[in-house]
Amino acid sequence: MKFKSLTIFMLILVLVLGFAYGCAPEEEVVEPDEEVDEPEPDEEAVVDAYPERPIRWTLPFGAGGGFDRTGRLFMPYLEEELGVPQIVENRPGAATVIGHQIIADADPEGYSLGMIGIPHTNVGIVEYDAAYRPEDFAPFAIVANDPVLYSGQPDKGWEDITDLIADIEANPGEIRIGSSAGACELAAEAFLRQRDLSDKVRHVIYDSGGESRSQFVGGHVDVYVGTVFANMEIEDQSTPLAVQWGSEHRLWPDTPTLNAALGLEGDERIPHGASVRMFGSTREFKEQHPERWEKIKQAIKNTVENEEFMADAEEAGLAGIIDFIDDEDEIYEFWNDMQELAEEIYAE
Repeated sequence: MKFKSLTIFMLILVLVLGFAYGCAPEEEVVEPDEEVDEPEPDEEAVVDAYPERPIRWTLPFGAGGGFDRTGRLFMPYLEEELGVPQIVENRPGAATVIGHQIIADADPEGYSLGMIGIPHTNVGIVEYDAAYRPEDFAPFAIVANDPVLYSGQPDKGWEDITDLIADIEANPGEIRIGSSAGACELAAEAFLRQRDLSDKVRHVIYDSGGESRSQFVGGHVDVYVGTVFANMEIEDQSTPLAVQWGSEHRLWPDTPTLNAALGLEGDERIPHGASVRMFGSTREFKEQHPERWEKIKQAIKNTVENEEFMADAEEAGLAGIIDFIDDEDEIYEFWNDMQELAEEIYAE
């Protein structure tokens, strides 16, 4: 009897254990060589985190010129848009080649950007053997277009550009013309060479607009080739002679264009001259981090559309040159045209 009871007990125990084991969840067995997929990082979260530290903007000109002032005007608004400090670093020298090379060589993570000049880069390539090329950069947008203006010393008695030309012809080698490297340099060379005056004047080229302007005010040069904005600072100390642009500029409404003053039309016209300023980065930044790149571009656009920014630009005298062109094809078409002009001017 005891043996029969024990048998029944053992049978029940086996049934209970078997039921419990069968209902237990199965554990996934991972083979030693089997790879376990790691969850992919949230790419959108990474993008939203940028920028996480200050952004440094390289300006290829010294402090005080129109290029420098244009760049600095944007910084408080970009800081507000992006949420991190914006640091400006002036790196003049070698006709802007030093600063532009820093921008071209920057780490493509988006924390080292810059303001790029047309035709400053073109002059650097042709005349100063710069290693970069326009395609090495990725422009966010053109933000300023500042045409070239010729101003003379009041005591010279020149009333317009024709008086200056007559004086150069009558006194070869005596007239000194000062310009800053890049846009103003190229504009002046285009004018002088087309009028066969290059060998009859002394063209002095400075690293920044501020330096060339101070040399003019100090009487060290007779003609200041600067931009319309830069010339506003010395309007009481100079005589405006001509604007090297397609039409009169609103900042200097009574000053004729260079071609109009000389009566030039068609193929005889002297090419326009202007300091075109744009924010940009390395090409690698745009290709490796397109979302970050677009975030910077949108911040710049938002700044230009900000009424407070434009009010500040008006107060600073810059509203007349602020522009916004972000069509890359249009930018590169103009950039390449300036490259051809620079190669033509400095072909010798």
